[in-house]
Amino acid sequence: MLGSTSLYSLAEDSVPDNQPYIIGHWNYPDNSINPIYVVSDSENVELFINGISNGFGRHENKYLFTFDNVIFEPGTITAVSYDTEGKELGKYSLVTSGIPAQIKLTVLKPGETNYNGNSDETVIQCEITDFYGRRCLQDNRTVFFEIEEPAEMINASVPLKENNVRYKQISLHNGENQISVKKPSSSGEIKITAKTTGLAPAVVSLGNS
Repeated sequence: MLGSTSLYSLAEDSVPDNQPYIIGHWNYPDNSINPIYVVSDSENVELFINGISNGFGRHENKYLFTFDNVIFEPGTITAVSYDTEGKELGKYSLVTSGIPAQIKLTVLKPGETNYNGNSDETVIQCEITDFYGRRCLQDNRTVFFEIEEPAEMINASVPLKENNVRYKQISLHNGENQISVKKPSSSGEIKITAKTTGLAPAVVSLGNS
């Protein structure tokens, strides 16, 4: 979760002119109440929940708008930015994810967003998503992995080993987590399979380095 320093850093460096950006997500327990933060360099920002206005944000500084005590309703939250004359400049929306439908595995490369590994490792991001590919942020289940030797998963607990396959597991946080894999360049293609209760397995292949 972004802290206060990250809020201002994001405002300074990452948001295009006039484009609002809602920090965080729109997945909470029903009827929960939370502050919502929107980054924009416009004069005013209005917040809509399922098409109904939730009013204008409090201008905290040059870039940050705060909406206090926003009641969560599943659906769509939209921030709309305006100039001093009330002309719409841009909008940004978040949508509540649906029920968990699939495991998504993504091989990350150094320099990509969310990459957390060393140059001699392969980092794989594991997510639980809904049917439309939206991450299920409240799904913090355990995911089990099968990985063929001689490849090795180095940042997951090891529940057991059987024949030539190592079974490891990770717990998700906000619907996702990462694993790091080391494998010899001479080992050829290695398949890694992710499994969890109630969803179809997901497979990713790692070729020669």
